[in-house]
Amino acid sequence: MSGSRSSALGVIALIIGATGLGLALFNIFTSIINTDIAPVTQARAYVDSSYLISAGSWQTINFNLETFDSGNNFDLSIDRYTAPIAGYYVINSRVSYNNPQDGESFLLAIRINSIQVSTAMVHASNTHSISVSVSEIRWLDANDNIDSRTYHYGGGDRMIYGGSLNTFISISLL
Repeated sequence: MSGSRSSALGVIALIIGATGLGLALFNIFTSIINTDIAPVTQARAYVDSSYLISAGSWQTINFNLETFDSGNNFDLSIDRYTAPIAGYYVINSRVSYNNPQDGESFLLAIRINSIQVSTAMVHASNTHSISVSVSEIRWLDANDNIDSRTYHYGGGDRMIYGGSLNTFISISLL
């Protein structure tokens, strides 16, 4: 009789132990999942209305509307995105100009913490509009700032095209 009682107690202990192990594994698994998922942080801002920009100096692009900003990290008052967490970010920017003159050069730069990290340049030739685009993947620390600036060599002020498809910046944590 004592043999069957000890067998029954062994089975009960095995069930309790397996249940406890299952709960422990479930808790470990859910804590890994919950801590390894990075928060979504992404923003896209653009120039709504066309405006004039002068030749011969770098100028920050004046973004005035957002397509989206999941973490409220793009500050339209200073045309700058602030990274909320450290990580790799993809950064895209584009500027479009109206009525460039033949031979004029147009540049676009992405800056991180006021340091130019990527630049593109195009030259106008027999066209009524011209666009410059820059894409970059960069490691950003929390609180690093991103902005986009443009420069053109030419004989006077040029019009930057407004509109969501023409002049914009987008930033997303990878």
